Amino acid sequence: MEMRRKERIDRGIKVRTEGIYAISSKREVLYLLGPRLLLIVGLLLLPLVLELAPYWKRVVNIMCVYALLALAFDFLANYVGLVCLGGAFFIGVGGYLSAIFNTMLSIPFYLSIPLATILGAVLCTVLLVPCLPLRGVYFAIVTLMYPLLVTRIIEAFDILAAQTVSRGWTASPINM
Repeated sequence: MEMRRKERIDRGIKVRTEGIYAISSKREVLYLLGPRLLLIVGLLLLPLVLELAPYWKRVVNIMCVYALLALAFDFLANYVGLVCLGGAFFIGVGGYLSAIFNTMLSIPFYLSIPLATILGAVLCTVLLVPCLPLRGVYFAIVTLMYPLLVTRIIEAFDILAAQTVSRGWTASPINM
């Protein structure tokens, strides 16, 4: 009686390069897509599960924002070769625009978030286009300059203090 080794499922899936796969069965497709689908379904069900625990829901939300910042930094640093130190500012522009659209203009949140994303991306692109010829530490310093500059402008003109008191903003104003 001859003992045969069990062949691993991942043998024969990768072909010469890291990005090309030769898939020959449903089992191999499930092997490749299963963990990804499990993660996606888990993330989609997470808000429903965390509805009972508001503290952990907030922690996961903050964690997701930091994950987006890390992905943006990783993309810029590894693929583009630029180090951007003002990434939180660019995300904050979209968040602030979303709050303005939602509270002052009474646009529902499911429209204000995409609208703020597009408008924030356009505004931040206009700010970054003059910086693109810069390389290395110069680009990093200029992208760090934007949040510092806007902070000083807000403090000098007392922009946010009057609005938050007179408008009665709370921590999470959402018009549905």
